[in-house]
Amino acid sequence: SPKGARINAADPLQIETKGSDADLWVVMFTGQGVPPRATIKGEGLDSVWQLGKTTVRFNAKVGQLE
Repeated sequence: SPKGARINAADPLQIETKGSDADLWVVMFTGQGVPPRATIKGEGLDSVWQLGKTTVRFNAKVGQLE
């Protein structure tokens, strides 16, 4: 979020967006072989990112990702 954010996977990794309110989360997994596929449900701070048994979400009570 927001729509239109562009990811440049060159070295160094870059995320580009324009606007006055950007909400960017970056989650990286390293490994070999086939890249993992994640799912994202929700929008903005209500988003939940899931890869296998790993879940990443924003905890609004403490103001951080968990």
